[in-house]
Amino acid sequence: MFLTGFAALAVMPLLPVAARDLDGVGLYPLVAGAFVAASLLGGVLGGSWADRRGARAPLTAGVVLTVATLLISATSTTIWQLALGRFTDGIAAGLVAVSVNAAVGQSFPDRVRARVLALMSACWIVPSLVGPPLAGLVAQWASWRAVFFGLAALTVLPALAAVLLLRGRAPRAGAVS
Repeated sequence: MFLTGFAALAVMPLLPVAARDLDGVGLYPLVAGAFVAASLLGGVLGGSWADRRGARAPLTAGVVLTVATLLISATSTTIWQLALGRFTDGIAAGLVAVSVNAAVGQSFPDRVRARVLALMSACWIVPSLVGPPLAGLVAQWASWRAVFFGLAALTVLPALAAVLLLRGRAPRAGAVS
């Protein structure tokens, strides 16, 4: 969740620079809004999937898609490619966010579930405070593309660990995800 929050929030201030570099300043609103709109779609798809099959499958798909879409954004040569990268990253973020919440619902007893969900929500606080300035420093030191490459690299290991921890978890009957 932390890296999903970071990917969502840290890159937003860099998008105008990326749009300028890709000669697409007029399409900046499309690029910025693509992630948010698509995350809603990813959340709906991921929630339904997690309810039917457990959280592992949509989490795995979301993680793999996250890495791929960050690489698409990092290597964009047109504003349309960047918009596609942000749109598909939004779908991935929706899959991951809902899957993590479903995993909590499927894995933790009622008495601690609320605390765990609160902790998961807190994973958005640090990225919102630290993400944009840190991404700005990386972009100033290297480029906006380096931020996307860095996020893709940082996503692989923790995501793999989360997927492995959920191995064999199926939805509990009556579980609320």
